[in-house]
Amino acid sequence: MEPAHDAVTETTESRPETAAMEAVRALDPAFQSFADLAAMPEAGAFNRLVLKGNTLPDAFRLARYEALGARRAAEAGRYALNRAYNRSHLTAAGGGGAPADLVPPETMELYRQICPGLPDEAYRAHYRRAQSQR
Repeated sequence: MEPAHDAVTETTESRPETAAMEAVRALDPAFQSFADLAAMPEAGAFNRLVLKGNTLPDAFRLARYEALGARRAAEAGRYALNRAYNRSHLTAAGGGGAPADLVPPETMELYRQICPGLPDEAYRAHYRRAQSQR
């Protein structure tokens, strides 16, 4: 007796429509069936692209180009925000010492006595270099 060979008993690998739908699902998980494709706002453009010979995933990609791009941009934004948020624990807690441009007053007086006539920025630059070499 031969086993029944109908659409219900076929494996998903042997159906090209199922493989195409899997590819569409990979692009946008909200589309689970052909009925979802028919109900999308871009269904007319999608149908025209399929009738012209495009594969289902290609037609879906072309018909929903703007929506897919907006979705990718939103995902990239969320990814960037999550990355920044996840690194927030690495920021300094404050009170970590004086800023690099702040030269102690007694050191500034010493600079002015040793090299009079130079602008304060020259003293600050020298102080930064001296502090970085420590």
